[in-house]
Amino acid sequence: MTASPELEFHLGERVLFAHSLERVSKPVSADRRIGRSRIRKEWERKRHYGEIRKGIVIGVRTLGDGEREWDGDGITFSTDHTFRAFIVVTDLRRRPLFVLPADLEADTQPMHPEASKRTAHE
Repeated sequence: MTASPELEFHLGERVLFAHSLERVSKPVSADRRIGRSRIRKEWERKRHYGEIRKGIVIGVRTLGDGEREWDGDGITFSTDHTFRAFIVVTDLRRRPLFVLPADLEADTQPMHPEASKRTAHE
């Protein structure tokens, strides 16, 4: 079995990126009289203006665009498009981001000089 060419990054690999994905909701229809509503949920690319961000790959997921419908008895979600995205962390205190494989680039810069000098004795 061969790996998909788009999944060329591995767990713990350092990467650079300028775009990440953000989930947005758009109302499609609503009829409150009978308790029904439909919402379109999509992943949109968000640009980090003027900023190339550094991060570490911590996973990969399949994401989907589609419609969520509430009919009074429960909620259903129907996807019409799925795609893969990497999970990238940029900071210990911030939530991880989803990034498309085409938006990632390997970080070939050496680590911070002070970080590479640290030893287990410190």
